[in-house]
Amino acid sequence: MYMQAEILQRFGVPVNIAEALIEGRVKEVERRLMPANHARSEDAARLLNFPFICLHTPADNMVTKYLQDLFDNKKPYRLEDVIDLLREIPEFRAAEKYNAGPGILLGSDKRKAGKIFVDMTGGRRRRKRRIPESKLERSQYDRRNAYERRPPERSGPLSH
Repeated sequence: MYMQAEILQRFGVPVNIAEALIEGRVKEVERRLMPANHARSEDAARLLNFPFICLHTPADNMVTKYLQDLFDNKKPYRLEDVIDLLREIPEFRAAEKYNAGPGILLGSDKRKAGKIFVDMTGGRRRRKRRIPESKLERSQYDRRNAYERRPPERSGPLSH
């Protein structure tokens, strides 16, 4: 998460301000993650006798660079142009099948995109406080379920 301060600094936020912005959240995440389920994925792989490797952070970093370079080079003018660029990427098109593809939650697709800042560093979750739906403009399809969707129930040795 400390990488976020450096990312914000790249976009003009003084580093001391950026560090102060993330400090509280860093401590909250550290407290929450210290003891709980630290090796859950590794344990599941061991039980199933599967090889296991986690490349989450390197993958996030590669996607961040790819998207930032894409937006910096193509310079989409409006939000609809941003969405169109994302829809050219096969993974985003596949995500649309699950109502998890790109979309605009606030505002209009005709608004100007402005400076685009891509950040996928880990350790963050959406805040629990939600904006009432009446304040949101609805996009082309219902995105609420994409955020509230739970993984399917599984049966087998790890289901309990």
